[in-house]
Amino acid sequence: MKKILTFWGLYLALATSTGLMAQEVFQNEQYGFSMTSPEGWQVQQEEDILKNLDKYDFDEEQLQELLAKRNGSIPLISFFKYDPKTHAGLIPTIQILVRSNPTPSFEYFEQMINQSAGDLKNVLEDFTLIESPRVVEVSGQPAIFLTGTYSLGTKRGAKLYARTRVYAVPKGAYFFQIAFIDAQEGEDCSELFDALLQSIQISD
Repeated sequence: MKKILTFWGLYLALATSTGLMAQEVFQNEQYGFSMTSPEGWQVQQEEDILKNLDKYDFDEEQLQELLAKRNGSIPLISFFKYDPKTHAGLIPTIQILVRSNPTPSFEYFEQMINQSAGDLKNVLEDFTLIESPRVVEVSGQPAIFLTGTYSLGTKRGAKLYARTRVYAVPKGAYFFQIAFIDAQEGEDCSELFDALLQSIQISD
């Protein structure tokens, strides 16, 4: 469970790096995931191995091995509404991660996510659950959804107050972790996040 908590703490924090402008659709054929890219947002794909992943025909066992070698976690892509190098303050962010799923059924998967969510207060400052984890559907598949708020300290001693919506979607030996992050007050990206969630396609 320690690795799961490490994930929560890392991927609910604000990212600080950026890349090229987002394309119309993000698609990863190996893991069977696609989502409409938010128009005009910055995009960062993690490491050369991800950029080259679709060039090879990995089977399920090889994909699991790849996850194992990366400590059970592969960040697929991150989107940022603004360039972190030039924009001060909280930046609305979307982060998509593939995680190893050690559970044998959805019931046990739900228990794992519930336990991890309950411990978030020990990882993130001022973390408060707005909605406790519940079962929803993403791309027609059962998933776990939760939403909460937390704060982040800046180097100048200020605090940023973030809100996150997280979806955990199991797919066999791994699961997708999709985090939509915006501000508690001020810029509200809920309408965009709802539309992007509906665009997600997860193949069998």
